[in-house]
Amino acid sequence: MLDLFAGTGALGLESISRGAERVVFVDRSRRVIRELKGRIAALGLNEPGVVRFLAIDAEKAIGRLARAGEESFDLVFLDPPYEVGDRVGALRALFSAGILSAQARVVVEGPKRHPLPVLSGVRVLDERDYGETKLTWLEASDPVER
Repeated sequence: MLDLFAGTGALGLESISRGAERVVFVDRSRRVIRELKGRIAALGLNEPGVVRFLAIDAEKAIGRLARAGEESFDLVFLDPPYEVGDRVGALRALFSAGILSAQARVVVEGPKRHPLPVLSGVRVLDERDYGETKLTWLEASDPVER
């Protein structure tokens, strides 16, 4: 599981509690990553190989993971700050990086007033509105196994 724009790490932590084999938390803020590491250690979830942290921009993290070529992801959560985060750039990088498994699902949270544009090679599986928030489930339109 890849938790882009991790923030509090709630989505990645929930994935661990539901049996995710490993979670990579990405946030460009070193302070956020430091606090997240402490929170995960306090919960006793910092087993080697289960969690990994990258304190860099989401697109750079995607590039680094692609260059390493060591892992693919079945599930990605992408929840950038509404007014700051670049969902589209991160999604384009993600779907072109070769780090998604054939059955991968990408869940994007964003403001309802700024829906995602149509992205080449990406299929919308579902969209749901919750107040001012829109959740969108995506997959590659032509999944390729790595």
